[in-house]
Amino acid sequence: MVKIKMYRVIQQMKSHGYNISRISDDLQLDRKTVRKYYYMSETDYQRYQRTLENRSKLLDPYKAD
Repeated sequence: MVKIKMYRVIQQMKSHGYNISRISDDLQLDRKTVRKYYYMSETDYQRYQRTLENRSKLLDPYKAD
């Protein structure tokens, strides 16, 4: 999962003219991951984060309370 700091680094590099391949090489992330966040607006990213927080996990029923 990409945290807000990494999202902002990707966006900052994008604003400086870096392409997806260069960002993925510099940050050692998969190009598909970089591409996902490269085209995502701040609002879209926040919405995406909220959906991850509310998502149920496969092992949730087995967690200790």
